[in-house]
Amino acid sequence: MTLEGEQRSATHTERFLEPSFHGRRFKNASIPVEFFRNLPHLSDLIIEIAKWEYLKENPDSKGMPKGLTSSVAFTISGVKKGSARPTIDIEVSWPQQSTREMQDMPPPFLYYYERARDSIVSIISDANSGRLTKAMVPEKGFYHFRQFGRGLHEDEFVEFEASSGEKAVLTQEVLRHLEKASHTEVFVDDIEIRAYIPAMNQENRDVSLRLLDGKKIDCKIDEQFDKEVMKAFITYRDKDQGRILIVGKGKFDSPHNLVGIEVIEAVEILGPLDIEFNLHELKKLESGWFDGRGEAPKRDDVDWLLDAFRKHYGSDLDKPYIYPTIEGGVELEWARHPWEMSLTIDLRSRLADWHGLNMITDVEDMRRLSLEDADSWEWITKAISAESWSPE
Repeated sequence: MTLEGEQRSATHTERFLEPSFHGRRFKNASIPVEFFRNLPHLSDLIIEIAKWEYLKENPDSKGMPKGLTSSVAFTISGVKKGSARPTIDIEVSWPQQSTREMQDMPPPFLYYYERARDSIVSIISDANSGRLTKAMVPEKGFYHFRQFGRGLHEDEFVEFEASSGEKAVLTQEVLRHLEKASHTEVFVDDIEIRAYIPAMNQENRDVSLRLLDGKKIDCKIDEQFDKEVMKAFITYRDKDQGRILIVGKGKFDSPHNLVGIEVIEAVEILGPLDIEFNLHELKKLESGWFDGRGEAPKRDDVDWLLDAFRKHYGSDLDKPYIYPTIEGGVELEWARHPWEMSLTIDLRSRLADWHGLNMITDVEDMRRLSLEDADSWEWITKAISAESWSPE
């Protein structure tokens, strides 16, 4: 029995969105664990656009109505095969006066979330065609697009579908168009950048930095770093010397575009085996780099390998010698007496052939590893860091 005026609560759940993730990491309906930290920005993006849609229809409103955001939750109820297609459900809860109302009244605010879902497709399509302007996206929407898309590699994309059936594909190129449309103001963030010093003025302490991508940044260096800066400047033309790491605060006009340096907190001279420097050198190779032979590694593949090193290879581990292979891959070599160890990487397949040779006993160890598997990286790091390693 329900007394008049007694409040009940109703909950409505329905399938809301099935974004389709494409790329090597998403094959076999799998989503890498590290990508899950980006998914909350997709729900935040939907919420921001839903609020924006409400304000467009209610321009005189002084704020958001109660429950527009607090009564809504998003959950992943499954992942479909093909590419990785997570099923994202929306759950709306709200109080009602009677059982009849609960049956007859549609969930409040769901309309604005459906509009938000379709707007995401429209925004991506407009960005891809160059028609997007800042006024077409809520202010915080650009941020959540950036944060969600930050987890995608260059060879990956996400396909969204509107209720009309219209589809749009979010790629790194589309994200760059979104950045351009956002006209983001300069902001300050932590930096750890690698650079050379091709020019400096000792009198006023002005220094010109050349970053790994060729960009030049001018800044002032505090006198406490004179020793490191002078050494880097003097040895600039030696490609294995003059390499520095700068830690501090940088000025950005987008998440990946450094435009200046706010403050420098540390400067470190890097050795000739620095992994990031040496992988970037591979990106400069052109086809025929070895006496007219030799395939150049694809830049996106080198970026993938660099990203894998950052995720799985500790800075305290021995750094390998890095060489290109004739086939367009990469070979890594370590020497840990009495073992000589190497890893020959096929960048296309993400597979690698490990070879270890004991120079005293002639014992060999050979195995194939998938570098998309975190367990493979764990095995490699244990092998090259063990005090006394022996094949399992």
